[in-house]
Amino acid sequence: MYKNTGFTLIELLVVVLIIGILSSVALPQYRLAVQKTRTMRLMSLLRSISDAENVYYMANGTYTLQFDDLDIGMPGGGSAAVESGGINRLNYGDFYCYLRRGGTENSFSAYCNDNSPGAPSLEKYFSRDSFICWGNSEGSLAWRVCQNVSGKTSPDSTSGAGRGATGFSF
Repeated sequence: MYKNTGFTLIELLVVVLIIGILSSVALPQYRLAVQKTRTMRLMSLLRSISDAENVYYMANGTYTLQFDDLDIGMPGGGSAAVESGGINRLNYGDFYCYLRRGGTENSFSAYCNDNSPGAPSLEKYFSRDSFICWGNSEGSLAWRVCQNVSGKTSPDSTSGAGRGATGFSF
């Protein structure tokens, strides 16, 4: 006489159900952690651009809107390119950045975006030495990343990059 030592169909279904529940809880946290890491890489790139802009400002008395004027060492081969309309854009992997002038003469910033879905955008203001993390809508992945990176629970800026986004400054 043989003894049945396998699992029943019900036991297997319960195990699959438990794995499904655990993965549905863990996946959003995993996506948040991955996007936060990408945002921190983007912040590091913005700091490099800001440092190069400050060196350029000390030498020339003004900020530049051309990446070619800046002394930035890019690991992995970032490239500066001119888009249509004469807008200078820096491409670096999945990231792209623009140098922008604000309303006043010395109001300059670098705006960088991550091409991955749900990613926030970052902006670094040179004269104020501050960042703004732009998220899309409340509860979105970008919004949660901005909350996490800035340490704030609610936004304090609006109209990010002309998209109607909300921003968390830090």
